Amino acid sequence: MTNRTRLFLETGVDRRSVYARRLRNILGNLVADGGGWGHVSEAFAALCRRAAILTLEAEKLKCKLALADTSDTDLALTYTTITNSLRRVLADIGLQRKRVGDLTKDIACLLYPHEAKDAPENWDHPYRVDRKGRQRVP
Repeated sequence: MTNRTRLFLETGVDRRSVYARRLRNILGNLVADGGGWGHVSEAFAALCRRAAILTLEAEKLKCKLALADTSDTDLALTYTTITNSLRRVLADIGLQRKRVGDLTKDIACLLYPHEAKDAPENWDHPYRVDRKGRQRVP
């Protein structure tokens, strides 16, 4: 059992290796696309872990195929199998990025308060202007 502080259950795995760091990066990006650790279920996190491992293995095989002097049919078949498995896991996860909220309008209101006419009505920044361009006092 872990509390998401360890990526591997085995204690002998070097977490500083290139592959362990890349696996953490891929996993973090997949979970971030799902809305972050606080917004995903354990099943979604498990699928993200599987997708991260398959992605890492596909990247490693792609490098081997690129460096091979001759075509290796077994390696190409393994790469194809991993890629198809990865596609199915990613389809289960959902390929669209889930956004927690659209912050574009809020950031625009902070940067350009005089142009904040289309800001949300419940936004109570002291520099908020109304629809006629007048500054609203809190």
